[in-house]
Amino acid sequence: MSAESQAEAESPSSEDEGAHKKHLRSTALHIPGRGRILLEGPLTPEAILRLREEGTLDAPWAEVLLRMVQPPAQSPLDAHEVRSLAERLGFLSQRSMAKGFTLTLPRGMQFEACLEAFNQRALDALEAEAYEVPDVYDPSVSAIAELTEHYERQGRVIHVNNGKSSARNAWRLSYAADPLLFAWLGGRKLLRGALPYTVYTHTRFLRSFQSGELNGLDKVRQFSFPELHTFLPQEAMAERYLWHTRQMAQAMEQLMGRGWVQRLEVSEELAAEHPTLLSALAEAVNVPTLVLTFDRMELYYRMKTMMVADAGYRALMLYNMQWDELNGARFGITLEDGTPVSILHASLAGGISRLLPCLLGQALMGKREQTLPVEYSRPHLTLYAVGGVTDAAAIARRSLGDAVHVTAVTPERLGKEISNLKQAWHPYFAVIGPGEAAGEPLRIQSTQSKDTVPAAQWLEQHAGRLALFRPTRELQRRQGLPFR
Repeated sequence: MSAESQAEAESPSSEDEGAHKKHLRSTALHIPGRGRILLEGPLTPEAILRLREEGTLDAPWAEVLLRMVQPPAQSPLDAHEVRSLAERLGFLSQRSMAKGFTLTLPRGMQFEACLEAFNQRALDALEAEAYEVPDVYDPSVSAIAELTEHYERQGRVIHVNNGKSSARNAWRLSYAADPLLFAWLGGRKLLRGALPYTVYTHTRFLRSFQSGELNGLDKVRQFSFPELHTFLPQEAMAERYLWHTRQMAQAMEQLMGRGWVQRLEVSEELAAEHPTLLSALAEAVNVPTLVLTFDRMELYYRMKTMMVADAGYRALMLYNMQWDELNGARFGITLEDGTPVSILHASLAGGISRLLPCLLGQALMGKREQTLPVEYSRPHLTLYAVGGVTDAAAIARRSLGDAVHVTAVTPERLGKEISNLKQAWHPYFAVIGPGEAAGEPLRIQSTQSKDTVPAAQWLEQHAGRLALFRPTRELQRRQGLPFR
């Protein structure tokens, strides 16, 4: 799969609306501290390796870019390796499921809850309002039929047998929030003074990917993903797009550090209309930005942003933005004076379908410890009560307070319990015996080493991220499942 087709597959909404393919006009790579580098033709593995060898491009960034342009066969991991690990660790299961569908288990649900807590800060900054769209749409609405035409031609839309006499009139399972949300707003006049207006939907995507496209993790036939649609006047789009980029870049850095890159696809017409915008978007992030300028865009958007990280088997998009001036007019969504609104499509970080495979893939490649980061773990800390101690959790709270989620266990064989904890990729534990019960300082140990640190030092190191990812509800009550 080419870099372009990979990128299209990553987009929450990918409707090709033109019979003619877009043609690449220019390729530029903006590198922090190094400026803008114009390339001849598309970005190639050879160009990336040359820039890395020259010292122009740091190795972690080069690896993400390589994963974007290299064939999957040249990747260090296979998607099924990551999926198998996710299954072994108890995040999801394909056991007894139809091909391309997965069952999310309690550990996976808890992971999603932690990421939802993290995403809530972005929703607050955006002043987004939550909607819930149905899983079914009616293609007899002409604007919906036009929007979804390309997906229909590809056979990517799942039809529902609802008693209609023909496939043309059958209901469809929703592949994104766009058709129903836009149809509901169709014909309405939005108040300029109330804009921008951002709608948040945690959408369940149902897509008829073919067997050869499935990998059982991020390209499956059903997955959930947080989508955003901001409605605003056309003249406000450039400023809002830049502001939104800064917001998402900050979130991306909190999730992935600096191990990611930004990719922009833009029409040459839009680039000419806003001559300083591309440089501003590149400067808004602290990582390289790959800018691909085309003669035209094949889809409904004039520009697309993808913030991608390396999952080992390919580059995965965690955040996405699209500049849309078509669907407002198509659905008759206008300002009070009849001017069609513009729509900024975006996504927030998805858990099981996006962030988890990145974390697991990077761990399998040796870029991270083979443990789940503590902020996503339940419990944060496993307590082993020995020497007759019966109130280990209360003892731990003296040092850690209530911000740390703990589980107390009385082990039959301590070494075996710690080994099992490590195999399950749980990050930390503490042994609480009579000494700790009598007031000796509590010490925390990683499952990845024999070193221990005082509880106060451990809490100072992790408290910020524990708060950032603290869910409002607990969805995983125990370690493991109650069967063998």
